Amino acid sequence: MCKLPTDFPQRILVAVTGLTPQIITETLYALAMRQPPFWPTEIHVLTTEEGARRIRLQLLGDDGWLARLRRDYQLPEVLFGMEQVHVVKGADVCLRDIHTKADNAAIGDAACRLLRELSTRENAALHVSIAGGRKTMGFYMGYALSLFARPQDRLSHVLVSPLYESLPAFFYPTPQSNVIFARDETPLDTAKAEVSLAEIPFVRLRDHLPEALRSGRHDFSQTIAAAQEALAEHKLRIDLADKRLYCNDHEVHMPPLPFAFYSWQAKCARDGMSPVTAAKADAAAFLRHYRRIHGSSGNYQRIVKRLGGDRGRPAFDCNTFTEYRNSAYNALKKHLSEELAAAFMIHSIGQRPHTTYALKLPPSAIEFIGGEE
Repeated sequence: MCKLPTDFPQRILVAVTGLTPQIITETLYALAMRQPPFWPTEIHVLTTEEGARRIRLQLLGDDGWLARLRRDYQLPEVLFGMEQVHVVKGADVCLRDIHTKADNAAIGDAACRLLRELSTRENAALHVSIAGGRKTMGFYMGYALSLFARPQDRLSHVLVSPLYESLPAFFYPTPQSNVIFARDETPLDTAKAEVSLAEIPFVRLRDHLPEALRSGRHDFSQTIAAAQEALAEHKLRIDLADKRLYCNDHEVHMPPLPFAFYSWQAKCARDGMSPVTAAKADAAAFLRHYRRIHGSSGNYQRIVKRLGGDRGRPAFDCNTFTEYRNSAYNALKKHLSEELAAAFMIHSIGQRPHTTYALKLPPSAIEFIGGEE
């Protein structure tokens, strides 16, 4: 059963801000007013150098707006200090604003790093707000969440009454009457403001990412490219003459035996043959395939002997078939991500003793070049 975000001991609000740090207190207020409330245990903010300065001056400290919000509504403590304010850097210089393509790329990389790191916490639920900062900041943060989010993670945008929206003096609806002024000097009572959250549905792609990208230090563009490859239709090309195979655009080197075994299984899949058990696999056809690729060398004679071909009709036993299959899979894993290797592997289907084996690629995705039978 999937737990609700409120069930997790660590509840993390992640936000992007620019020149309006009140986005954070508005979002906190809305989260606290929900039923059930989602009050974070810590807050992380991605911002610019100027945004960080405004957070320090306006939100933090005993008289900052975060402390006032907590006192007004008797809310628990939350971990939030300048250590949790992540200033985006471009070429090792903190960004004061977002102006160039390089600045935008830095935002994407920073969002990717932050959400990748936070999403590794198994006991945490993330609530990501994209209400603040420039539009590109929110876009990158939302896209990064799509890449790394677990079932418990959420995405939202805070909604504020139009009269109060983006007013420098408004930080949240107060429990008591408090007068501020609109830009045209109209008096407004902050107690009458309405603030709510609009949750944003999004596609979770985490399970399609290679494990190395989920936990590594790859930038935003690299992570997007890996996600696109994982979702794209796979293509297997096998060059029998040069003894090479290509999984999508990745060349995979295999020793002679696993190459012969794997390419034989690929040929079976391309020809539309049904999955078979190890005992019913055509060992004679495999030996013919091996001999055509590698010749009748000493290795070939050893394989014939192991399969019992020197005593009559050759046949696989479960252990030998599994050994050859695992050798091919290990070679795939040396050159591909775990997820991509799994897409190209020889799969086991069903339960023992009726387990069958086959590639799951459709016949149209398998191509032989250079000496096809």
